[in-house]
This record gives sequence, C-alpha cells and structure tokens, in this order.
Amino acid sequence: MAPTDYLKLRGRTYYVRVQIPPHLWKAAGGKREYVRTLKTGDLTDANRRKHAVVAAFKQRITGLTKQQQPSGLSELYDKALAWRDAMDRHKGEVLLYQGGDEDHPYYVTDEFISEISDEAKEFLEDHGEKAATAFYKIAKGEGTLLRTQIDGWIGEQAGVVTGQTISLHRAVLTAFLKWAGEGTLIEDVHRKKAGEYVSHLLTKASGLSRRTAGRYVSSLSSLWKWLQGRGFTEDNPWLGQGVSKRSGRGVTTERNQWTSDALVKVLTGSYTPRYTEIFRDLVKLALVTGARLDELCSLKVGDVQQREDGWWLIIREGKSKAAVRDIPLHDSAVHVVTRRLARAKAYLFEGLLPGGPDKKRSWHVSKAFGRYTAKLELGEQRQVFHALRNTFIEGMEGAEVLESTIKLIVGHARQSMTYGRYSKGQHVPLRAAINKLNYSSALMELIRTDLTNRKSNGPRQAVTPTTAKRRPRK
Repeated sequence: MAPTDYLKLRGRTYYVRVQIPPHLWKAAGGKREYVRTLKTGDLTDANRRKHAVVAAFKQRITGLTKQQQPSGLSELYDKALAWRDAMDRHKGEVLLYQGGDEDHPYYVTDEFISEISDEAKEFLEDHGEKAATAFYKIAKGEGTLLRTQIDGWIGEQAGVVTGQTISLHRAVLTAFLKWAGEGTLIEDVHRKKAGEYVSHLLTKASGLSRRTAGRYVSSLSSLWKWLQGRGFTEDNPWLGQGVSKRSGRGVTTERNQWTSDALVKVLTGSYTPRYTEIFRDLVKLALVTGARLDELCSLKVGDVQQREDGWWLIIREGKSKAAVRDIPLHDSAVHVVTRRLARAKAYLFEGLLPGGPDKKRSWHVSKAFGRYTAKLELGEQRQVFHALRNTFIEGMEGAEVLESTIKLIVGHARQSMTYGRYSKGQHVPLRAAINKLNYSSALMELIRTDLTNRKSNGPRQAVTPTTAKRRPRK
C-alpha cells in the first residue's frame, strides 16, 4: 500500500477515504464512500494511522455485499461475528500513542470499537434495543451467539447417539431459538429465562405432551453441559426444572400389549401386495421371539441357522450389549424362515429400502404398519409394532418362565450382581423356555398357518439352510 493510498488532504488535515462499489450504494444508504478524519497533517503519521480505519471501512463494505438493503437480523449477527474476528486478528496492535505518550496507546481495536458503536446506533433504529445490544456484545467479543455453537455440538454427537436423536436435538434448538430469538446469546439464557421456556413447553399452546416437554429440556440440558465443558458458560440453567411425568396415583394403567382379537385381525387382514406378507411374517416372528422390528428387518441369511435342537435367530447388534444374542425360534413360525430362506439372497426380508436419520431397514415398514393398523379400525386395541415385545414378555411370564431367562431372550440387561456380572446365561435352556409360550388357540393356529402357501405348517420343507453348532453366548 502506497503512503498516499486511501488518504485525502483537506486543508491541513488528512482524511481516510474508501470508495464503495456502485452496486452497493443503495445498501449503504446512498453513500458513495466512507470518510473519516485522522486528525493529523503529517503524512507519515497519517499513513500509520490509516490502516485500522481502512480495515474497518472494508469490513463494513463486506457486510454490504450480503444484502442490498438494511440488514435482516441474520445478516446483522453475521456482520457482528465478522467484526469480532477482525478484533481478534488485530488484538494488541497499537495504532498510535496519544500525545506521543507511550503510557496512552491508541489500539487498532479502539478504532474498531468506534465503528462498531456507530453501526450499533444505526441498528437500534431499525431493529430495536435487543438486537442492537446483541450486535454490540457479539462484535466486541462479550457475547456468544447460541446458534453458532449448535453445529459443533451436533458434530461431536455423531457416532455417539443415533441419527434420530440428532434430528430431535436440531428440532428442539430450532423451536427454542424461534421462541427466544435468533440472536439469543448463551450469556442471556439464565435460570429464569430457562424456567420461562419450560413453563411455555408445559402449556397447551406448545402442543407438546409432558413427556415430550421433558425430552426438550433434556436435550437443552445436554447442550449446556457441553457448553460448560467448552468454557462458554459456568452454569446449566436447565437442571432441576421439575419436568416429570404426572403422578399415576388413581389412574388406570394403559395396556401396552396387543389383544388376541386385534392380532387375529392383523394377521388375517390385507394391505398392499408389497407389505401384506411382510407384515404377517414380521408379526409372527415378533410374537414368538420378542425381537425388535429393526432387529428382524436386519436379519441376514447367515443370521438364521438350523442347529441340532431347531432353528435360531442371531441378533448381531442392537441398542445395548445385551441386545446381541441368539434366540431359539418357536416351531410354530419355522415356516416363515424356511419359505423366506428359499428365495433370499442377502437378507431374510429382501427388498426393504433403508430410511430415516439412521438409514434403518425398518423405517418404511414401521410407517406402513402404522397406516395398516389404522385402516383396520382397531380402536383402543390398536398398538404400535414395538408393543409385540410387551405381548411376548407377558406371554412368557404367564408361562412361568423366569424373568432372568426372559431377559436373555429379549435382550435386556440382567442387572443383579449374580446374573449381571458372574453369569452370562450360556447354560440356560432357552429352547425349553421358548417352547412354553402359548397364546390363544385361534392366535396360535394363525401363527402356524402359512397363508401365503394356503396350508398348515406341517413337516418342514427341504431347504438348504445355513447350519452351525450352537455358539457360546456373548
């Protein structure tokens, strides 16, 4: 930069002058250049002082390129962040010593703060005191925009929580910023403000159940715990906000199991050619194994094995370590796996398209199953697919199977010191336990009947299965 660049001498005083590109004149309020006095007539002194002013003016011009009219709030906060970055780059740089006294330095950042103050005054008229104050704090580095930290937190959650949980986090933060304001600073979310938002969540206006409101608070609390760890705040205002389930005293417990009558309708009804057989087979397998929907949809050909004592399903991954398990298949549903193995290539349930945040093979099946059961008009007897686990567990309990054995089959952790630490259940007779399962005669007949081939489940058909000796339980 030449000594006279951006300088103009008026009388005996030098001024900084930075031209504004013509296409930004309207955005600049009709101005064609930014001008400021340097309060000196010495060229050497003026050349030394001009750099901070030129940098500040160019920062303003950069902000103008983002909009052709006065900034909206989003652009306003982006501009504040740009000022903060410029302040950080020039931190500690001395522009001049006032009166030649080294004890009174005038820093480059002092010039920036002057510019920031001028812009904040302009924003005060257009956007109000709250937005102008937020702009000033952000630009000076005295406040941190909450929205600028969200992606960092979400990014660190990848691989730790499911994609569905991450989607929930984003939905929660979008809702909170809509309520609190796009320019909300982390420093502004104190305990009282958090309490106000919790009260809002618990009103009918929010449209949320008490349980969902609790999830919102839990998500926000997780973010603030992360912010604490990163040094952005010292307090978590979301802890102890008192969002809990309503007392169940005097309230009839809602059933979570499928009734026999409802299951008969599910197994005899029809949906689309694509899903009717899939639904029947999945429901039958769930009723006799207690497996989760995604566990069944994820079964590969090698996960279905015939051993000396019968057929087994191998669940290789799940929600927890306990979910990894081998499940003996009840004889009533053998026809399901033999028929499917005869035409399977990679998966027991071929042709399922992955979907949802976690690309689960069960995603579209779950949605379609909900539409199917709604079509059946089951009323209060209608339940979700996951409730088949409850139905299976209740059936096993009714057959007087030990709880610790049921946990091994459905993939629940055994928490006691004896079974949880010292025994892994490798010698528990799971086949004998599963053979005790018995639903109503009508339901058992439907499970045994292969409606696809229109015949009862008799002797097994000849199939070339994947055979293996029983593996040690993990």
